[in-house]
Amino acid sequence: MNILVYSGDGTSRISISHTCSTLKALLGHSHDILQVDARTLQDDPWPETCSLLVVPGGRDLPYVRDLAGKANARIKQYVESGGRYWGICAGAYYASSSIEFEIANPAIVVRGDRELKFYPGISRGTVFPGFVYNSETGARAVGLNLNVDLLRDYYPTGAYLSVPNEIPLYYNGGGYFLEPHLHPPEDVEVLAWYAEQGDLDSGTEDPKAAVVQCRVGLGVALLVGVHPEYDSTRLDLTNPDYAPGVISTLRTNEDDRKRLVRALLARIGLEPVGYVRPSPRARSSVTTLNASVMENVVPNLTPLYLSGLDYESTRSVGAALRALGAKDPSAPGFDLVADANDTFRIGDATDKLPSMQHHHDKSLEEEHDPTKEVKTIMVCDTPGSLPTRGTTPFFDVTDFYARLRKKREAEFAGGKWFKFGSFVMYAEVVTSTQTMLDK
Repeated sequence: MNILVYSGDGTSRISISHTCSTLKALLGHSHDILQVDARTLQDDPWPETCSLLVVPGGRDLPYVRDLAGKANARIKQYVESGGRYWGICAGAYYASSSIEFEIANPAIVVRGDRELKFYPGISRGTVFPGFVYNSETGARAVGLNLNVDLLRDYYPTGAYLSVPNEIPLYYNGGGYFLEPHLHPPEDVEVLAWYAEQGDLDSGTEDPKAAVVQCRVGLGVALLVGVHPEYDSTRLDLTNPDYAPGVISTLRTNEDDRKRLVRALLARIGLEPVGYVRPSPRARSSVTTLNASVMENVVPNLTPLYLSGLDYESTRSVGAALRALGAKDPSAPGFDLVADANDTFRIGDATDKLPSMQHHHDKSLEEEHDPTKEVKTIMVCDTPGSLPTRGTTPFFDVTDFYARLRKKREAEFAGGKWFKFGSFVMYAEVVTSTQTMLDK
């Protein structure tokens, strides 16, 4: 199943980066994390294989322009039929019945009704002053008071995560959800409130709802005015736009942030890394998760090994792949082949394995993005070139071909012959097999 992250016009590249990284770390063991655009949401059959649709932070108005009509209708039908929606900052504004953004600031005011209406009321912001587009000058470490009773109780899936009563999270321009108490509790549940009242509508509503979970038909929408997806360890300490103490405060509470995101994802029916599904008899008990189990780890990519039933045919396939690219000047004996999404370095398995490379864009404040790495394909076309169990401990390539030959011999004796499975490309860790095959 897939988790789709909207990356169309208006979305923040930094928000997309943090969203994808967090989702891959917590749900990459069971889902492909894919970026999609407006055309995909409008025309492709994505609802059939989608576990969660995420609309990250950015600007709301381009979402309105590009998703109006058919795309919004499909999103709404998907959620109402049992799907999940996670709206972050602008994505939360966008999923409310109406938006009131900086109504006292004529230069950037945004006001109007929205089509999705997952939150049946107004999303109003900014809660705290100083917001500037494409800047961190308005960024804050804003305290949230968590509704621990709801975040600790996931019946009937059941689990207990040690979330704190209060946590500071990255905030930059988000809103709050006006008057959630006017809606039935089975339709709208407040999962967190802003710990500070802020400057917006001072004295008219306290506390302000920062995170809500909304029932939408058979599905659910999780809407957050802050940025719980932001990994503070990836924020740039040298960026002068950040106010003093913002990043250090967030980093001090990084473990709590991870616990909160796990709790939010588990609450809407997903099973992130570190989540334990107890048996029905254990649902009334408390399960505390070991901190080491909950560590946020993304494994390193491994080479892909291309092999076949006979060396000559494998050599032919490898040559055909190499012919699609050009010589790699940084790795003698290897060729570079680029498709619509990935770049592959292709060489013989007997050659020295080059180091995996990735291209770092400091503007995204990324330490490491596996999707930008050059993936390596090792062609096993000579005797002794197949990977050993020491190289691929979870799959014995030699044993596979031995069993395949034995099966083929029996089939051939019966007048049957099948060629499927004559070639295998195997790796322990890749970014997305679906993307590789599709692109």
